[in-house]
Amino acid sequence: MELVYLWVKNHKNIYKQGFNFSPRFKCTFKPSYDDNGHLDNNCTLLINKSTNISIFPNNVNITAIVGENGTGKSGLLEILSNKYRLGDYKSLFFIFYDKDKEVLFLSGALKEHQAYINLSQLDEQNEFKISIIDNIQPFDDTKTIYFSSLSNEYNLEIPLYFKSKHCTNISDISTTHLLNQIKPIEI
Repeated sequence: MELVYLWVKNHKNIYKQGFNFSPRFKCTFKPSYDDNGHLDNNCTLLINKSTNISIFPNNVNITAIVGENGTGKSGLLEILSNKYRLGDYKSLFFIFYDKDKEVLFLSGALKEHQAYINLSQLDEQNEFKISIIDNIQPFDDTKTIYFSSLSNEYNLEIPLYFKSKHCTNISDISTTHLLNQIKPIEI
């Protein structure tokens, strides 16, 4: 499966922001709030099929997360790698594309009490009413590869006891992680 979209209400310096990850779809989330500032159960999700032509094969999607210092890159990676327990994140949702089943899976949201949207329901421009729920389902057949060429003490930590609760499988190939795997040579 391919990560299509992530929306985050509040995590560190990410506030009410959506992130598109797929060249196949363009998603926009329009939240609505009740008088107490809580998300309504009738928010709008816009999904448009993309007409972009990818230079990669259909089974490959590469996304780079770049930005200035303090823009939320590390916070976004913490969410994608699930540095904390899934239950610690409130008011966020993912959309994943399953090419084999021809559906978009919603994790952390429902459309008319369903956690998926059939691609046969999609036209060029689509508007759906969704509800955000506090139940994010992990996806075993999706893999996240974390790479950073920087060597620093703030490397991505993936505690073993959270391994079964990640949204996706994680492979850490960062410089810091790889250097930490090298055993010192004793003379």
